[in-house]
Amino acid sequence: MGIALSAINRSTGILMQKSLRLLLVFTLLILVRGTLHAQDTLDYYNPAFLRYDNHIYKADIKTVILERKDRSLSEPVISLGMDEVLLLKFDELGEETKDYSYRFIHCDAVWQPSQLSESDFIEGFFNDHIITYRHSVSTNFPYIHYELEFPNQQMRPLYSGNYLLVVYENDQPDLAVISRRFWVTENRVDIRPTIHRATAIESRDAYQEVDFIVNTNTLKVQNPYTDFKVTITQNNRYDIAIYNLKPLFVKDNELDYNFEDGNLFQAGNEFRNFDIRSVRFLTQYTDKIELDSAQHYNIYLKADPRKATQRYSITDDINGKYLIKVYEGRDGDVEGEYAYVHFRMPVMEPFENANLFIFGQLTDWTLPSWSRFNYDAEKGEYNLTLLLKQGYYNYEYLLMNTGKNQGETFETEGNHYETENDYQFYVYYREPAGRYDRLVGFKRGNSKSN
Repeated sequence: MGIALSAINRSTGILMQKSLRLLLVFTLLILVRGTLHAQDTLDYYNPAFLRYDNHIYKADIKTVILERKDRSLSEPVISLGMDEVLLLKFDELGEETKDYSYRFIHCDAVWQPSQLSESDFIEGFFNDHIITYRHSVSTNFPYIHYELEFPNQQMRPLYSGNYLLVVYENDQPDLAVISRRFWVTENRVDIRPTIHRATAIESRDAYQEVDFIVNTNTLKVQNPYTDFKVTITQNNRYDIAIYNLKPLFVKDNELDYNFEDGNLFQAGNEFRNFDIRSVRFLTQYTDKIELDSAQHYNIYLKADPRKATQRYSITDDINGKYLIKVYEGRDGDVEGEYAYVHFRMPVMEPFENANLFIFGQLTDWTLPSWSRFNYDAEKGEYNLTLLLKQGYYNYEYLLMNTGKNQGETFETEGNHYETENDYQFYVYYREPAGRYDRLVGFKRGNSKSN
């Protein structure tokens, strides 16, 4: 009996030791994961942390534009193997030129680095210098204007898909100053969108329904429900993008994405605008123009009302984009003046548990901290000042509720099914055992063109 009890005690002791060891290992794993998560968070808020998104990492860099060389206001999308060229333009405040270089990163359909190496997806060099620049001409804010055209003889994408362009300084590729998304498509499928007022009764007044058909043509598809991924954006907004829709019906070579609730977008409102192509004359939405003691222009816009309480009215816009141009000169790229532009929205009480942001191409289609308004309780208004180059601008106001990661137009702009919006369709295909997401189709649709 004593021997049996002794054996039981020894077994119990061994089990307790094993349990303690497992508990210790589990605790250490939690601590390590927590530390890694905290490090990831710290890295993201570190200005040097590379974002796979449109971002400016250096405060003196301004007015970054990436578009088709032959099409102003276009998305940076080119066709694989064609002679189409993208044009990157940006300014840096100051008079000293810098040694900037660039590189490409191939990404998957959700903008994470793909499994391809640079030798797989690049023909030529893996990086190159930006050699085209000009000094500003007779501007109160001196700056250097840089330009890059690609693909070029030095670097050319070999595969389709999502790409990140990274600009960096002094041969330090890990220290980005600019990152920009662009796309290379194979044009292997046909995309036929139909954009209309929402079908569901409860959504009809405020939402637009985005239906579409993809014709796979000659692509050899084994499983259309897993081999294809689709991304839809409204006016280039990735914070409200719809990802990875599955077809509702498949018939022969046609994939039908005709839903009632999985493909809805808040319709929003027509974009606001202001025109600062002149610093001498007031335009429709400018209130006054002043020079400060440093001889810098300050342009005060008229107060912006909340449009959510107003009836919808048709207004021509360029769907959130901007066009750099000057009236008192010929070349806005180097003659355009920089000015402090002052925005304000009168609101008696601040929005509860939410922050107000300005949004559009002027914020790189993202919601960075510098685009957030401050609330002035004494004046009863939100206000914000941005340093912008002369041109014609579209913009809108978005509310970001606490704990959310997307902007809302409901309380600021309103949502009207009649609103004219651009939609971008990206169709990705990965064959079984494939190493990357091929971009086999791109299409821009418009809510007024159906």
